[in-house]
Amino acid sequence: MKTINTINIMAITLLATTAISGCTSMSAGKGVLQDSHGRGQGTVKFTIKEEFADDYASVKAFLSSGEIYKGKFIIAKTKSSTLKERYNPKTKKFEHAADNTTKFSSNATGLLFGPKGKTMKCKMTLSDPSDGFEGGGIGQCNVSTGQVIPLQFEEAD
Repeated sequence: MKTINTINIMAITLLATTAISGCTSMSAGKGVLQDSHGRGQGTVKFTIKEEFADDYASVKAFLSSGEIYKGKFIIAKTKSSTLKERYNPKTKKFEHAADNTTKFSSNATGLLFGPKGKTMKCKMTLSDPSDGFEGGGIGQCNVSTGQVIPLQFEEAD
């Protein structure tokens, strides 16, 4: 009997781990590195990894020069809770219940760190905030060197 309980616990643990790890989404973006006059200086590819339980997305930006920037993007959101009174026909009494909602903004910001102390500050507008970066969007990153990267995130298929 003890062996069966151990097997059941192991199976439940495996299922829970699989369910949690399944709450990850990957998105891709692309942009063009431009100098202060708007002249193209190469391409930039972005990878975005969103975890369901986290309030941020891990981001990497790969410049055609070989430089890699890493950091986080955060989607702004507001949480609200409303206390509502509802009638329970079983108890024939009014009961208080909390109605919790989370509203995601279409605005996201990010800060990435690159080689030799360089940074990249990004501002994005998401097409469908409830889908995160998977829903697509556009934005711009400003590199600490004065370069600019207009970027686009493709909607996931």
